[in-house]
Amino acid sequence: MTHYPVYIIRTHLAMPDPDLPSPRYHTAIFVEIDPVTGSGTINEVTGDITSPEGMYCESKLAPQPESVDNIFSRTLLGMTDEAHYPNSWDNVLRDIPAPPQQKAFNVT
Repeated sequence: MTHYPVYIIRTHLAMPDPDLPSPRYHTAIFVEIDPVTGSGTINEVTGDITSPEGMYCESKLAPQPESVDNIFSRTLLGMTDEAHYPNSWDNVLRDIPAPPQQKAFNVT
């Protein structure tokens, strides 16, 4: 049975929140599906934390994390069965609600 390695990756924020202490990082789950190139799929929550619609879950193909300029760290989390990826992951991630709006401004 073949398995894919699963990592927690952390990247520097494009725009840090001035109201929160630094440093802070964006955290995502990376599944390496090509051991030759190190590429795989990033599973993350993304969007605008100030939007009333909140954020949304996204899975997208990505290069090896270390090839991205804003990478901070990559930590092995475990392994996932190739036969069940991505279908079982998509089912689980679809059932987890994305975070709602996290910040609002008084603009009166």
